[in-house]
Amino acid sequence: MDIKNVKSSELLPSRVERNASTGTQPEPSGRTPVASARTDTGDQLTLTESAQRLLDAARSAGDASPVDQARVDAVRASIADGSYVIDPERIAAGLLKMDQDLGE
Repeated sequence: MDIKNVKSSELLPSRVERNASTGTQPEPSGRTPVASARTDTGDQLTLTESAQRLLDAARSAGDASPVDQARVDAVRASIADGSYVIDPERIAAGLLKMDQDLGE
């Protein structure tokens, strides 16, 4: 096969059949569309409720910094001056808690 002239539609089978007369796509079973967008080309994107919630969460999380820079600076300083103490029991307890949470 010549890979220079291959279209993506030839590689992957279509998962959704397009209705040629309306340009719409049937919804997979069990999914309820909550947001739709149509482009000038006629393509349509429909988000499920859970996808919309994930998108909203990602947008709101983008505004907040996930790193507490003051805490990072304090840990760096304590490592540099040799005062940082590693508590293996606390680490083990945290790992066990995480394992228990994942097991639920």
